[in-house]
Amino acid sequence: MKNLSLISPVKIFWSSIYIVLNLFIIFQSHAQETNYVPEKPDQIIIPAKSSSLVGKGILGIQVLIGGSYENIKPGINAVKGKDTTEVEFGPGGGIGMEIYGGKQLDKIFRFGLHAGFMVSSGIPPIKDLTIRYTRFYAMPVLNAGIRLNSESQINIGIGGYASFGNSLYIKVPSDTILSLKIVYKPNFGVVSHIQYEHTIENCSFFGGLRFHWVNLEVGEILAGGRRATLTPSGNATFNNKNGGGVALQFGMNYFF
Repeated sequence: MKNLSLISPVKIFWSSIYIVLNLFIIFQSHAQETNYVPEKPDQIIIPAKSSSLVGKGILGIQVLIGGSYENIKPGINAVKGKDTTEVEFGPGGGIGMEIYGGKQLDKIFRFGLHAGFMVSSGIPPIKDLTIRYTRFYAMPVLNAGIRLNSESQINIGIGGYASFGNSLYIKVPSDTILSLKIVYKPNFGVVSHIQYEHTIENCSFFGGLRFHWVNLEVGEILAGGRRATLTPSGNATFNNKNGGGVALQFGMNYFF
């Protein structure tokens, strides 16, 4: 049997150092796991608050595709084969474009001034026959937003509708009357809309329906470039007509 006293004191010393170092590393690692403190607390990420549109200005543009509440039949028939169809047009429909500017007053209400134009044509279209009704309009509109979530809302708006520069142009392939132009008086009515709007940062995109109501009153008639008057039947056809309609609208807003 070997004598224990013969074990080298140097080996005992280095073994003890090795054990102490390992214990120190184990306890130090445990202390760092349970008492971790960031070296730079200012780098902790805090979720940013969502930006508010309150008080911001608004610039917008939209396109419209609509139909009229009441169509006008100017007394022109379209013949195709054995079928005869009476041509008509809608003074409240057609296609158009609108621009506007405004301001987000608070979290719910916004106010805007709108300006645009719409053009409608005869239906069905006939070769060599032109029927075109053009109008320009301006609208002050107050809009209320019903918030669905942080990015989308339902808009309900109401305002005034001022229409001007309204004219109906009819050109037929005839030797007696080459063209007929009816200019309507400026008129005033009411407009409203309902939209779904989705906001992404400083822009939003929307789609919806716009409704307007206005009465048409004939101002001036030009037949072949000369002043003319309407017959009783022509007066009943073109005068005091409903120029209102409903339109699909698609557009975008920019908030600044």
